[in-house]
Amino acid sequence: EDYLGTTLNAFARELFPAESMLAGAVGVFVVNVHGAGHKRFDEAKERFSTNPAFRFSEKAEDPALTANRVDPPHVAGNANRPGWRVRKQTRD
Repeated sequence: EDYLGTTLNAFARELFPAESMLAGAVGVFVVNVHGAGHKRFDEAKERFSTNPAFRFSEKAEDPALTANRVDPPHVAGNANRPGWRVRKQTRD
């Protein structure tokens, strides 16, 4: 299933028309946190390449900060600030 494409198509339908004064008021930032070779990301990047509202990025953060990271128990998170694993899952 192409959840990314479905989501971006929904955003595209809601954007202001090109002739509107507000056409550039909204930007949709799409970040690939999985690394090179993500099929759906690459397809979406190609499909929306002519739409200036969509901006694609291959890297959101330094991979050294997140690769195989394990939170120590004292920073594992709580109900108000989830730990690193939950934050990563949210980005995925």
